[in-house]
Amino acid sequence: MLRLLLAEDNPGDVRLVKEALRTSPVLTDLTLATDGEAALRYLRNSRFDLVILDLNLPKRHGQNILQLCAATDEAPPFVVCSSSLRQSDRELAFLVGAKEYVAKPTDLDEFIKAIQSIVDRWGNHRGK
Repeated sequence: MLRLLLAEDNPGDVRLVKEALRTSPVLTDLTLATDGEAALRYLRNSRFDLVILDLNLPKRHGQNILQLCAATDEAPPFVVCSSSLRQSDRELAFLVGAKEYVAKPTDLDEFIKAIQSIVDRWGNHRGK
């Protein structure tokens, strides 16, 4: 089972992710963090196989979370799912460790493909 942390404060986007996971063949154990401080706490205290991260979170920006967590050897893969269309945000996200970047709003098929791509390449990367 894939342990997934979703760091997202928008209820509509949370529903999108849950729907994508419901239709995906990958079984997931989903933990939700609705602000950046909660996401950072979860990342420091639990192990996840995948993180879906919004950049514009309350209390702590997603780029800061990426910089603190994504570059470590034991870090799970991060998929950034953000409404920012700025190329500089995309480039910085990849530079500090994101594995995928999905622009919002996105359709369900695009999102499922991004998640499946991560699962295929990095999912279960710690040999669980």
